[in-house]
Parts: sequence; C-alpha cells; structure tokens
Amino acid sequence: MYLDNIYQIEPNDSISIRYTFDFGNYGIKIGKNDDRTTVPADVRDDYVRDISHFHETDLFLVFGFNYKSRTYILLYSKATGQIFIKPYYPSANGKEMRLYSIHAIYNDLLVAFVQVSWLKMDLERMSPENIKKWGLEKYKKLDDEDNPVLILYKTKF
Repeated sequence: MYLDNIYQIEPNDSISIRYTFDFGNYGIKIGKNDDRTTVPADVRDDYVRDISHFHETDLFLVFGFNYKSRTYILLYSKATGQIFIKPYYPSANGKEMRLYSIHAIYNDLLVAFVQVSWLKMDLERMSPENIKKWGLEKYKKLDDEDNPVLILYKTKF
C-alpha cells in the first residue's frame, strides 16, 4: 500500500498527518534515499503523483493530481464523504465544462483564473446548446489579448 500524506504543523510546533490518501497500487513508493525523479518516466505515468493546488475549507477539499499522463481535479465533501474526480481536460463530446485549476477559495467558492485563449478553445469544443444553456455566448467575443477571466465555482455539497 502506498500512501500520500498531507501534514500540518501543530501549535506546539510538532508535525502531524492531517490527511492520508490511499492510492493503492497506483501510488509510487518512495524510500528514505529515493527521489521521485529516479523513477523511470514510463513507470511514473502509471501512478498517482504530484498532488497540487491543494485547498481546504470547512466544507470540502480540492486538489489536482496526475495519473496516466492525465491531470484530474478531486473534490471531497467533508459533510457527505463523497469524492468527485473530474479530468482537467474534458472529453470532446461538448457536454462538459472544464473545471480549471483552482487558485484560491473565497467564501467557499472555488476561484480560478483562465486565459481567454483557453476559454475560447473550450467553447469551440462545446455544443452550441450547452454554450447557450450555461450563458457563455459573450465569452466567444473576447479578444485573446484581454485580461484573464475570473471563474467562481460554487459546489453543491
């Protein structure tokens, strides 16, 4: 069993494990003298690694991770224990909206910033029906050189 721990510093300056994620046989075991860079690239892609963009509120945890050369975003509801995993790059079927990398949390809203060119690329992939359904038509008119778009996601936990 391979576990990834997230640690916290206690008030008395000791360190304790706050969360442990069990990725089973999909985690990379790192020994005392090992370094993840010593694991061959063809092996690295078969394991969960590189937890990033970790954010926590009273309601949920959110972080990104890589697995099999793909990036995913995981949302965990503390209230229900439910876990939602969404690929960072959604399928090309046009029915999904991307959950961009979360940069901050504000009042239990997930905050992301996205370059206009990325947003427009996603709009090209999406169906006209879903663009209209989600009220995204106005973003097609933005110029690629415009400031990044601030996206606020509200969870339904």
